Amino acid sequence: MCGIASWLEVPPRPSEQMVAMMRLAKHRGPDDDGLLGLSRFGEAPVRWRESAPPPVDAVGIALGHRRLSIIDLSNAGQQPMGDPTGRYQVTYNGEIYNHPELREELKRLGHGFRTQTDTEVLLAAWKEWGENCLQRFNGMFAFVLLDMEKQCLFAVRDRFGIKPLYHYRSSTGGIVFASEIKQFSALEGWSPKLNGQRCYDYLAWGLTDHTEETCFQDVNQVPPGGIAMVRVKDSASRPNVEIKQWYRLPMQTIDLSMQEATLETKRLLTDSVRLRLRSDVTVGSCLSGGIDSSSIVCLIDQLRGHDLPTKTFTARFPGDVVDEGAWCELVSGNTQTIPVSIYPEEKNIPSRLPELVWMQDEPFGSTSIFAQSEVFAMARNEGVTVMLDGQGADEQFAGYETFIKCHLRHLLNSGNKSAFEAELSATAAWRNRSPDDLRNWLQVADGDRAKPDWLDLEKLGARPNHLFESLDSLDSPIETLARSMVEKRNLQMLLHWEDRNSMARSIEARVPFLDHRLVEHVLSTPGEQRLKEGRTKILLREAMRKIVPEPILERKDKLGFATPEERWIREGRPDEYQLLVDQAIQASNGILKPAQTRKETQAMLKGDKPFTFQLWRLVCFGAWLDRFGISR
Repeated sequence: MCGIASWLEVPPRPSEQMVAMMRLAKHRGPDDDGLLGLSRFGEAPVRWRESAPPPVDAVGIALGHRRLSIIDLSNAGQQPMGDPTGRYQVTYNGEIYNHPELREELKRLGHGFRTQTDTEVLLAAWKEWGENCLQRFNGMFAFVLLDMEKQCLFAVRDRFGIKPLYHYRSSTGGIVFASEIKQFSALEGWSPKLNGQRCYDYLAWGLTDHTEETCFQDVNQVPPGGIAMVRVKDSASRPNVEIKQWYRLPMQTIDLSMQEATLETKRLLTDSVRLRLRSDVTVGSCLSGGIDSSSIVCLIDQLRGHDLPTKTFTARFPGDVVDEGAWCELVSGNTQTIPVSIYPEEKNIPSRLPELVWMQDEPFGSTSIFAQSEVFAMARNEGVTVMLDGQGADEQFAGYETFIKCHLRHLLNSGNKSAFEAELSATAAWRNRSPDDLRNWLQVADGDRAKPDWLDLEKLGARPNHLFESLDSLDSPIETLARSMVEKRNLQMLLHWEDRNSMARSIEARVPFLDHRLVEHVLSTPGEQRLKEGRTKILLREAMRKIVPEPILERKDKLGFATPEERWIREGRPDEYQLLVDQAIQASNGILKPAQTRKETQAMLKGDKPFTFQLWRLVCFGAWLDRFGISR
């Protein structure tokens, strides 16, 4: 795992600015660094290290790299790396898990190799198959590749956007790429401005990363499964960017029995974990006590055997309803693991907020990001460099309560009263709730969150919206919602948080549930194989029988990765958080209406109004504006 950057500028930009960009990504790759530059296509590139003065004052085309050594720890893996002919140069972040198999195939086609890195496999694969090589990769990646012969630059991102890649149109008209948004602050002319519409989405709905745009004006993402091609027509032209999709989730439905679908799920998930254990450094795993992380840990134990115990890392909140300690102990008792517990302390959050928003680049949704950061910090202290985690399972296996509400509403609106009543009764029994309680839950609207009275939409420069289609409008709610969750709802945001939290500690996070073979299989199964009678994740539960302890497979109370946020804020430090709200109001320059915002947050802090993540979003938004010096 690494940090990368690149630019294509006319006229050339000072070389020292690329050095500065890469220094801001040192946490992503503390083991090695390298830079490459040339004035324009047709000239020979020059290379240098951060510790040495740039050999040329300015470069029009540049690649920068910071390396976290995972595969082939020798200096031979230094980047930017070129192919033997010099036609291709690449700066690459990620892992191609099936690189050994691809290497053997490429050898049979006549390619030679001098390292054991997947970077060299990427270069040979691109040379052999061009862009089509991407379809052969099983992994997570973001890279920028120069083609000296075609005189263009390719910027590529993996299928589901596990690894980040941003682009920014500079003040001089050039195109700059980077792993993290903060790297752009090293550029002369950088003057960050907020993107009002995307900040509205965050403040009103708690979402980021659901579009190519970011909370920063003029900073966009290469979309998941996207490839950007950048060319310069002549010395007087601005670089031209064309973005297209190299991957889209296939629209398909398979006709498999429940038994067949279960066996295929088990096979694909097991193989995904097997591939993601490939590493020349120590591999550990997050463990929360739910089905997702427990499946990963139990499969690791099966694949490795008892001779190589795995360190697992759990955030603990003793005495609180969100504490997962007992469930994690059940997993540890059934596997050869070395459990490590972390006890995040809420007293550290206010003082660390500026650091956390700098780390994350954009405002984020809750204090769970702080707790996740503590988990990765402990893993690094314990000598672990690669961590497996369960992101992506809830979205495809229908693990969220939203799926239940969507399914029941669909039955209710279909007019099939007997089917609705049967499903409602079965759901109530499974969820330990009364049918009347569920009926009331179905009727509760989200409220008019689209136009909060504490937000000045005119000053923000945003229009109110409801972001996504109504749950009531979906024809096949489970299948459609799952696909939407993977492609454009909350998955990209969760991956963003995990990438920044892990890389801030120089740790590579791997997500076995996002092996594209598994995702394509699960999303092609009928909704009733994933959710029925209130039971979520049926397909995963059945696939993990006799692998994961039975009590975990039958859990009904999993809350996701959560912290005791209400207790931390309302009971622990209400005055401190009200002060942070006041600071956010001031930093917003009128975007947050003072009187209405204070009334809203004070009611939450005093317990006069239900506590929501809204308070944290306001605090975090203000800290983000202040830390990045953002203007409207």
